[in-house]
Amino acid sequence: MAVFGLVLTLAGNALSFFMEFFYHLPPCPLCWLQRLILAMMTVLFLSCMALPTEKYWILKKLLMALILLLTLAGASIALRLMYLEQLPKEALPSCSASLERLWAIYPWWQVVKNIFFNAGDCGKTEFVWLLLSIPQWSLVLFMVLMVVEIKSLFFTRR
Repeated sequence: MAVFGLVLTLAGNALSFFMEFFYHLPPCPLCWLQRLILAMMTVLFLSCMALPTEKYWILKKLLMALILLLTLAGASIALRLMYLEQLPKEALPSCSASLERLWAIYPWWQVVKNIFFNAGDCGKTEFVWLLLSIPQWSLVLFMVLMVVEIKSLFFTRR
């Protein structure tokens, strides 16, 4: 199951970079957070695959639980993006400063809070494929990853 999760996280990040560089769709700050979450999940999936099951099964279960928490965080960001897309232009929150500026001024938790609540530029629907926008597709990806993680965590033996 870790291999399938690894492939999904790698494909998600590869697709996001493909859309940025070939379709010229710059990611919003919340999209950057989702990329970071997918990258952390990739590292954790690789760690799970590297550990031998017989000896480190408890550590593997803990890593899978951490991946599940990251999946929930990614899904919540996708839901926030979908909410922002549904708002009228007048109701969108004001745009925040650039990420570089925020990182230079604030600690990381303030940056995340600012991105999450003041990301008005994340409310634009810029790309639709098969009737779903990018945040809706990312929610689908995180839901599939959640199913993979729940199966790995609760329905497999050591």
